[in-house]
This record gives sequence, C-alpha cells and structure tokens, in this order.
Amino acid sequence: RTEQAYRVSKGRGQTGAEKLVKEARAVLNKLTPTNMGKLREEMAHLEVQDAAELEALASLIFAKALDEPHFSRLYAELCSFVHARFPPLTQPDCKAVTLKSCLLSLCQEEFERADRYRELADADSQGLTAEDKELKTNRIRKRMLGNVKLIGALFEHKMVTVKIMSGCLQRLMSSTDHDDIERLCTLLATTGRLLDTAEGKPYLDHCVQEMERTAKTVGEQAGGRRLKFMLQDAIELRRNRWVPRRETAAPQTLDQIRADPAHHAIIPAPVPLPRAPFKPVHPAHRPALAPVHNKPQPRPIPARHCQSERSQAPAPGERRVRWAAQLTWSR
Repeated sequence: RTEQAYRVSKGRGQTGAEKLVKEARAVLNKLTPTNMGKLREEMAHLEVQDAAELEALASLIFAKALDEPHFSRLYAELCSFVHARFPPLTQPDCKAVTLKSCLLSLCQEEFERADRYRELADADSQGLTAEDKELKTNRIRKRMLGNVKLIGALFEHKMVTVKIMSGCLQRLMSSTDHDDIERLCTLLATTGRLLDTAEGKPYLDHCVQEMERTAKTVGEQAGGRRLKFMLQDAIELRRNRWVPRRETAAPQTLDQIRADPAHHAIIPAPVPLPRAPFKPVHPAHRPALAPVHNKPQPRPIPARHCQSERSQAPAPGERRVRWAAQLTWSR
C-alpha cells in the first residue's frame, strides 16, 4: 500500500450547505402527487442552521421547478408548507431571510433577465450545429416559461401578492417582444381566475384591452400569427369565465388514475370489413359456361415414360443389341 492511498469516507470535506442540498435533492427527486404529504414532512424536518444554507435550499427548489414546469404547483405547495415551518434567519447584515424572500428574489431575477439568449453567442456555442443551437434555445425558453408558471403557482398559494402580480402583467404588456407576449398569455392562463376579483379586476380589464390591441398589430408581423392566436385564446378564456375549452393534463395521484374511466377502458380490436352474405345458387340458374374453341391438345407422352416391350427385362437366352441409339431384342 502507498502512503497516499485513496480511502472512501462518507461526507468528507462537505460543508453544512452541501450536506443540506444533498439531502434535499434526495427528497425532491422522489416528489410526486402521491407521496407529497410524506416528502414535505421530510423537507420540513431538515436542519437549516444559517441564512446561507436557506439560500442554497431555495436555489435548489427553484432550479428543480424550472426544469420540471409540469410540477410547478407541487413545488409551490411544498414551498408554502416548508416556509410556514422554517423560522426567519438573520444574515450578517442583520437582515431577516425567509424561504419566501429567497424564492421571490430568484423569481424576480429570472423574470427581469434580459440576457437570457446571450449564452448562444458565447465561445461554447460557436462550434454547435443548427440542431444543437435549436435544442439550446428550446432549453432557454423552457426555463423562461417555467419561471412564469412557478410565479403563478406561488400566487395561488398566496406567496405572491396582487400588487406584485399586477406589476408583472404591466411589464409584459408594455413589451412587444415575442417571448414577453408568450409569457403574458401563460401567466394569465395560470392566474387569471384569481386576479378577476374586486381588487385585481381593474388591472385585468386594462390588460385585456392591451392584448386586443397587440393582437391586431402582431398578426401582421412575420411569424406573429401564432402569437395572435395565443392572445385571442387568452381573451376568449376570460370571456368563458376562465373555463378552458380543453382540459389541460396535470399530474395525478395513483387513486385519481385508478378512478379515471379511461384507465379501465378496454381498447377494442379493429373491426374487419363486412362481407357479402353467401347465397347458394341452384344449378339450373347458374350461368352457362362459354364453349371453348381451339382447346389445346394434351402433349404426347415420351416413349421413355411408357411401359413398352423395350422396357421389359430380356427373356432367358436373349441378348441386347444397340442399333442407332435404340434398344432392340434379338435371339
């Protein structure tokens, strides 16, 4: 053995924040609607010692929520539950920090980020193909829309106020960028039902008027028809009292999946085409066969295939003689 041999040691060289993030990631990786109650209790019992560990935990939850936007409501529910059980911690500058304040700071920073596409022009993206650049662009757009969905989910759990939400809508309405228009439609589809109250109705009325005006101008631009239809769908959604025309797929528990009639439905096999019923025909009513003229004659059978006297065995005392490639018998 050498003096500097490698030895496996559990938790060697890890700080308190790294241990906390490792335990929290193990919990978040198992998060589903079915085991939500159990996992949020495990998350609430994590030991957070200082503000740095709390910020690390908030950053982990925020990153997971952006990577899995279809679970944004689960992460918002988890944050609401854990925030009520984590006490405020104090930073070195004597400023109180909570899980809610850390999350809102991250959401605001991502929401106001104007250089989200700058990484497409860095040195790492110079040698990428067009397909790889498209994948990278889609990843950036997924993160952008995931942040908006998380803000809407936090608003549903009353972690975001109406004033903050109206400010987000006002910022998106004042922009003609295609990404901002898409974010506006996504945010309204998530929070429009909760904003349509006595307090938020004036902001919502003004928002709808601006969207109608934007839909007329953006439809004339190149590639703006998709955004025009998105704006029209958001306006129509409010007219229908926030009842969508089609139900959006959402994560379900195992009990909800088992209770769904489509889960127990039997997929029918393909039905064969119907056949005409068989009707027997009397011989007297059958059509007469047309006479066949110039019927081909059967081919003659070669002599070598016939049973003749030449194929019989010679009698005793006879001998075989070959004449002109023909067999004959003579005495």
